[in-house]
Amino acid sequence: MQKSILIFYLLGVFILAATGNLSAQEEKYRDRQSLKIEFLPFADLHYGLQSNVFKSPETYDTQTGLEKSDSFIHYKAGFDIKGRLTKKNRFKIGYEYEGIRYSSYTVLNEFSNKADVDWGYRFTRRWKLKLSADFKQKDKKATDILGGELQQRYSYNKFLFGPTLIHRILPRAGSFNENWGETKIRLSYKRKNKDYKEPAPPTLSLDYTQDRINLGLIQKAGKNQKVKLGYDHRFRKYKNDLAKTWQGDDNSEGIKRKQNYQTVSVGYEVKFYKKAKFELGYDFKRRIDLYQDYYTYTANIFAAGLEYDLTPTTHFKTKLEYESRKYKIRAAPVVGSNPALTYKYFDFSLGLSQQVLSFLDLYLNYELGHRDTNVEEESLITRRGYRDSIISGGLRLYF
Repeated sequence: MQKSILIFYLLGVFILAATGNLSAQEEKYRDRQSLKIEFLPFADLHYGLQSNVFKSPETYDTQTGLEKSDSFIHYKAGFDIKGRLTKKNRFKIGYEYEGIRYSSYTVLNEFSNKADVDWGYRFTRRWKLKLSADFKQKDKKATDILGGELQQRYSYNKFLFGPTLIHRILPRAGSFNENWGETKIRLSYKRKNKDYKEPAPPTLSLDYTQDRINLGLIQKAGKNQKVKLGYDHRFRKYKNDLAKTWQGDDNSEGIKRKQNYQTVSVGYEVKFYKKAKFELGYDFKRRIDLYQDYYTYTANIFAAGLEYDLTPTTHFKTKLEYESRKYKIRAAPVVGSNPALTYKYFDFSLGLSQQVLSFLDLYLNYELGHRDTNVEEESLITRRGYRDSIISGGLRLYF
């Protein structure tokens, strides 16, 4: 499978190369020495209230009042180092430490370290190659819907790396985009390793490796509009987790779990009044279980977002997202029948930021999350339908 993905990537490179000309006659690009380095440290501090910290349903097994609220402090600190070695060579090095501490339910505390490196080389005005790598270490426990700690954990180490090739097709007389504007094509390959910090057996590790190919196109439609198309393919292979039979039992042959993710996306963006940006998007997503389809599902995802500069220093944004997900075989435990398991997600957010000083921004955010499902009977481990909201405010410092 890895060989086929590599062939797919090389084929995509060939297709991109066929749309342009890398010859020196067409692009005369001088490589002038222009060393420049910026060091940009930052720190965030937010205080918030969350209405349903365990994402509990309204009722479970005749129990009521399961939703637990709590306050929390969310903080970040890190830096970015951006540099330009030459006119063609640019790089970025970043580091971030993040923590969330709850006042009462400290079992939910989580902490993470993240480091990333990006290097870009511009061959010509039309062609650019980017190499990226990032590492993240996260420490987080898992709980059931009543707040009990589970043996499974969400703590992990993640490493991701890969190249991205970017090609710009500039409008010119006689070209297909003459009356539209610039066309940008991106082709990327990413390799991901995720290792969970699991307790001792018998808990099985969810460690996996993943190969990802992403092909995207952004087409300008005049001065203020863009159309976006994308295709994303991921092949995930678990190291220890056993594949499930169509009935939901571990297979007896020792076959490990393998899954494909395929996503086709369409988007539209428009800017107006020189202060606002509106976006619409649709994704069709499939997860394909390569054993007996127990984990296979299809999903339709709709999203809309608006950003608006109320003043030169005041920024407003909002986003709405809806997802409908249906499993192919996996059944929902419903009294008297076993229909296919379905989930419906509704997420809404509002954000307001205010630049007070050149080195200080203030933030106010609101988030609403809602999950609906056709499950009526369920173990404590599995998440049911719930409603959760978060309101938070804070500041960001630029040193």
